[in-house]
Amino acid sequence: MMPGRHSILSFVAAIAVMIQIVVPASAQLFETKALRAHMIDAETGTVLFTKDADDLFPPASLGKLMTMEVVF
Repeated sequence: MMPGRHSILSFVAAIAVMIQIVVPASAQLFETKALRAHMIDAETGTVLFTKDADDLFPPASLGKLMTMEVVF
């Protein structure tokens, strides 16, 4: 006799919970040579990584200034 759908789902859920308990979560360090960086999740807007995001710096060209003017 084949097990029912409910028992299969229960088994899969139990295995998933055991894997989460056995394998500890560890944050991986992200390193970059960039002076400033800001990475966000496009769907949720969650900040994933930031490096000197609040430092002021001059724009590199007039083209970038004009693009910012059009966008904002």
